[in-house]
Amino acid sequence: MKPKTRITPNSSPTGIAQPEHTKIYQRAIKVTCLLLVFASVTPSLHGEPRPGSAIRINASFPGGNVVVDKIEDRTVHIAPDLRGGRQWFYWNFEAEVTQPGRVNFVFPENAGAQIGVNGPAISLDAGRTWKWLGDDHARFRSVGRDSPAVPSDSFWYDFTAEHRKVRFSVGIPYLQSNLDEFIKRIGDNPHLFRDMLTKSRKGRPVALWHIGQPGPDAIPVLVSARHHACEALASYVLEGFLEEALSDSLAGVAFRKKYMLYAVPIVDVDGVAEGDQGKWRSPHDHNRDYGQERMIYPPVISMVELAKAKKIKLALDFHCPTLRMDIHQGFYFAGIRLPHIKNNMDELIGWMDEERPPAVTWSERDLMAKPGPSAPTGGMPFSNFFAYQDGVDFAATLESPFTQHGNGLDDNLARAYGKGLLRAWVRMEFISSKPTSVRLEWDTARLVAFRKSFTSVYQSKPTAAEAIADPYLSNAQSPALYRIEASNLMGMLRFRQRNYAEAFAYFEAALTDVHSTARQRALAASERARITCADSMRSLADLAKALDAFAAIPHPSPKQQAAVHAAAAAAYEIRDVFDKALIHARFWFNYAGRYDRGEALNAVANLLDKAGQPEQAIETRKQAVQILRKELDPVPVGVFGPLMAADLLDALNGIPTATVAEKKAAANIALNHKVKPPSVLRRIQVGLEGIK
Repeated sequence: MKPKTRITPNSSPTGIAQPEHTKIYQRAIKVTCLLLVFASVTPSLHGEPRPGSAIRINASFPGGNVVVDKIEDRTVHIAPDLRGGRQWFYWNFEAEVTQPGRVNFVFPENAGAQIGVNGPAISLDAGRTWKWLGDDHARFRSVGRDSPAVPSDSFWYDFTAEHRKVRFSVGIPYLQSNLDEFIKRIGDNPHLFRDMLTKSRKGRPVALWHIGQPGPDAIPVLVSARHHACEALASYVLEGFLEEALSDSLAGVAFRKKYMLYAVPIVDVDGVAEGDQGKWRSPHDHNRDYGQERMIYPPVISMVELAKAKKIKLALDFHCPTLRMDIHQGFYFAGIRLPHIKNNMDELIGWMDEERPPAVTWSERDLMAKPGPSAPTGGMPFSNFFAYQDGVDFAATLESPFTQHGNGLDDNLARAYGKGLLRAWVRMEFISSKPTSVRLEWDTARLVAFRKSFTSVYQSKPTAAEAIADPYLSNAQSPALYRIEASNLMGMLRFRQRNYAEAFAYFEAALTDVHSTARQRALAASERARITCADSMRSLADLAKALDAFAAIPHPSPKQQAAVHAAAAAAYEIRDVFDKALIHARFWFNYAGRYDRGEALNAVANLLDKAGQPEQAIETRKQAVQILRKELDPVPVGVFGPLMAADLLDALNGIPTATVAEKKAAANIALNHKVKPPSVLRRIQVGLEGIK
């Protein structure tokens, strides 16, 4: 059997002198690796490769990791380089082809998930920028659910003449070079002092950042990331957290007045540079070094000493979970559920619901473990260790997914999430373990209760809803968030009453208030845009201005995007501006939920007809039919079943080749459904007219 080719990076610690014999040895290893790769992907070292068959795989760069099993024509069999650790999934390599065309990359059977939900990350510029290839370029292992079964993860890429060298990674990497770019971007910030915590086992410097001014009233906070080298997206979240803490925003200024922050951006600097998995390293990894009788990793030893010296009260460690498992697609907190830590965790999750980017639609979860009868001993994670240290009021791990379905979670969205976390942190009032420690200010539970009290009656009892909001709107001394929330809620009521002018004014007040949360701003911007679209008295200039203002809102939710684009498509259609209506209708389809995609495509098709493109309209309706039939097998038990059946009938009625039997079958899905909304029955009746 041909031996596997293990490709290892040739990365040396920046700025650290090495003996000459070490350099010579590393150069020899690099040359050997390249020869082995070349030999594994060509028919012979002495002859010309067959046309279209030559593929070179390289991982000799910082963060590189792959094992090449074999290459058969245009298929590359690869696996993560575990380097003596347990089965895991980190890989990062470069592929170069001599001939453009499709190449398949296949992972071993029974290796578990090796590709994230958005497919692999790819870079066309040697790792400087990354994007997701997409799940449409991947096949996911699904033994027992597919017929035939899919035994392993795989993906494919179509190399072009322009891009014959491409990097692929399981996630978006974050290396020392990314941290250096972040340092360059923030510039000479007066609020930051950069220090060295210690050196790694291999002599690399481990950075320690100080943000704020130490003093008797400053609460000391410790944050860190990359105890596990492969968990790169956590670094982007931490980067956003640090950037907001260093900024001159209201949150940044408030944070530095209250807290003194100590941050270790990359704990396992050796593993990050060399492309290790990091997790499950033998005999144990960095995040199982805490509490050991003899700790072996210098950064862990130094952080424990730092925490004691600075009397750390709040501690948060940034991680990523596994790739494709239910809860691991969302953000969640882990640690030890001591009463005061649980209390603080619930409050932080509540504020994150207000401050995270709305595009991150998964609510944070608390997956903290129940405390045992006594403090644990032996190796344990950062969060568990610090939870039991004297004087620590909060200690947790934030698990950030490698990516998410629906929003394409990437480096930019991860940074925005980190900024939201900092804003939520500032709104927090942490309590201690003392029985007398309670929150003095209004907490998130009261804000949520206020919101629910209004929304529970605003449709049926608008006068009662107005009475709930009025005390906050009429009193300039009322808490800012309640005043803003009342403006948004009253905007919803007036919009429902089609009092567009008042609704617009309420949302404008909420949007322009500097104290508003990310959730409040995004809601106000999206509703203000929808109001402008609905108001037939508004000019095209007004419409464009409102839509531009919405587009400027960072990371709105997919639901908000779909609603605004649907409203914009209708508004431009009424004004006979079909080119812009088509643009927004297509965006509506891109952001629509699974049950609304057929309706959105029907809207696109109708606009294509009006724009004089009947053939494209028919093809679009065929696409809608394909999507709707898949969603209706089996038929959903709720109202979405008959709604999609009506959409299916509408699509079929616009396809000349559709048969009467197909149309009646679509209608019968709704007519025979347990849920029969009158509006759907009217649509079915209209759709059946003219069918013989």
